[in-house]
Amino acid sequence: MISWLEKRGSVILIVICALVVLFSALYTRQDDLKRAAAKNAAADKSDTLKNVPLFCAPVASVPVQAYRGVFKSESGLWQLDPYVRYTVKKGDQILSPCGGIIASADKQHVVIRAEDDLVFALTGSFDPFPQSGSTVSAGTEIAVCASSGVLLFSLTKDGNTLDPLSYLTPREVF
Repeated sequence: MISWLEKRGSVILIVICALVVLFSALYTRQDDLKRAAAKNAAADKSDTLKNVPLFCAPVASVPVQAYRGVFKSESGLWQLDPYVRYTVKKGDQILSPCGGIIASADKQHVVIRAEDDLVFALTGSFDPFPQSGSTVSAGTEIAVCASSGVLLFSLTKDGNTLDPLSYLTPREVF
C-alpha cells in the first residue's frame, strides 16, 4: 500500500517551492523599496540643502560628538539625541550660527529663530548672554562661555529635529 506521503509528496513539494519563491520575491521587493527610500531621502536632503543657506559653527572648536540621530537608552527605549557637543573653555566666544532673532536667552540657553522656521538652540553656560528679541548675524559673537564644559547645539524645523552638521559650511564641520 502506498503511504499518504508518497501519494501527496509531489503536491507538498510544489507548495513548499511556491512558498519559497513567494517569500524570496517579497524579501527582494523590500530591499528594492529600502533602496528607493534611501535614494529619495538623499535626493530630498540635497534638494532641501540647495534652498537653505549654510550656517557657521557656534564655537571655534571641533565637535566632540556629532549628531547621531537616535540611540538606545539605558532603559532599553530608543531616544532622539538631537545635539552636537563641543568642548568649550571659560572665556570662549559663542557665535551666532545664523542670522535671525534671539527668541529667548538666559544663562544656560540661547534660542535663535532663523528664516524658514529654523530654530537653533545652544545650551551651555553663558555670561553675558544676549537680549531676547535682538537681531543677530551669522558668525557674530552673542555670548562668552562662563565656565569650561560642553556646549550643546541643536536644530529644529517645524518641531522636527534636524542634523545641525548638514547645515554648517563644510570647512567648519571638522
